[in-house]
Amino acid sequence: MPGTGTNRIIRECAEYGLPEPEFRETGTSFVITFRKDILSEGYLKHIGLNTNQVKAVMHLKVNKEITNGAYQKLNEVSRSTATRELSALVKQGIIERHGRTGRGTVYVLKGSNDS
Repeated sequence: MPGTGTNRIIRECAEYGLPEPEFRETGTSFVITFRKDILSEGYLKHIGLNTNQVKAVMHLKVNKEITNGAYQKLNEVSRSTATRELSALVKQGIIERHGRTGRGTVYVLKGSNDS
């Protein structure tokens, strides 16, 4: 079936937390450009995230979601610190908040389809 390879490439990139590849036709060729994950530890530190926030983003890349309680345990911080630091990640556009307020709230990487 034509076209299923392209969809598989997109799915595999998403599964591994990579940006969607760019598809381009040059007239004589079909070019696929793969980009590495921009959310590396070095980049996250460069944009000013603290160690706790970097650890949370790395957690999200593997586990797909995090709650305030999981953030508290991961970083050994108080609830108010977790709330403040997660809110900062949302404001920076790195993560999104999903669900209702309180225990139903989970955080996912911005643009991820997991929620």
